[in-house]
Amino acid sequence: MPSAPWLLIEISVAAVSDGNRSSLRSALLELVAETPGLDFSTDSTAGQFIFKAGTERCLGAALERLRAGPIAFETGRLQVAYRERLTRRREIDFLHKRVIKGNEGQFARVKLRFEPSEPGVGNVFNATIAEATLPREYVDGIERGVASVLTAGVVAGCPVIDITVELIDGAYHKIDSSPLAFEIAARAAFREALHGSAVLAEPIMAVEIAGPERSAARVISDLQGRRGLIRDRSVRSDATIITATVPLAEMLGFCSRLQSVAGDEACFSMAFSHYAPVPSLDLDPPPMVAALRA
Repeated sequence: MPSAPWLLIEISVAAVSDGNRSSLRSALLELVAETPGLDFSTDSTAGQFIFKAGTERCLGAALERLRAGPIAFETGRLQVAYRERLTRRREIDFLHKRVIKGNEGQFARVKLRFEPSEPGVGNVFNATIAEATLPREYVDGIERGVASVLTAGVVAGCPVIDITVELIDGAYHKIDSSPLAFEIAARAAFREALHGSAVLAEPIMAVEIAGPERSAARVISDLQGRRGLIRDRSVRSDATIITATVPLAEMLGFCSRLQSVAGDEACFSMAFSHYAPVPSLDLDPPPMVAALRA
């Protein structure tokens, strides 16, 4: 089973007053330094922090510690780390040409190939064209433009995963070209490739539940109601073991639900399995998804 590529549980945290924002950031830094499996990033647009953890339980415990301190803060809705994926190969030949004033302008032409990689491979940028075609400083500008879109795609502003980008051609002007012009061209080409060809992806978890046989049918029904796919049902010692793959978004709050369905005798474990496209009926991103940037 692969390990999760990043922390999968997230929640927005915002200071009640602007004067407490710096203190809240310091408190988050202290928690992250003291506790493995915690992190946070800053959403400067919304004026809040995105607090992250590997599990719902870990995040809940960290929030309780934060609430025990003197800083007043508000939280958003618990969320999972959505990502975006390209679904098909695209080749984009993009020309960025702009007259700024007088004889000054911007010129950059890029031809980029975008291909979905195998899940878990990560993001790759390749540039194999000769320096005579494009000087290295312009290639560096293209790579920066690609990197800027990787952090925020076009479906819901989430990071893009598992894509290979190859620079296959380009052209420049001796006077009007610059690294910035090529950065702009690459960014526009990448966004064009994603439009209509990218999907929102969600983390899928491998779940194992152990509990009494008398509650097995209710547990299975509950998992199926969470878009779970039952993989196996077996008996181990005196417990019935149910294994399934379930979207992490559907597993939030499952611990308390399992107790009500199967009692205190039941327990479960969960590990990251893979990312999969969000079903079309669920394509509207949750309210906080625009804040999930890193």
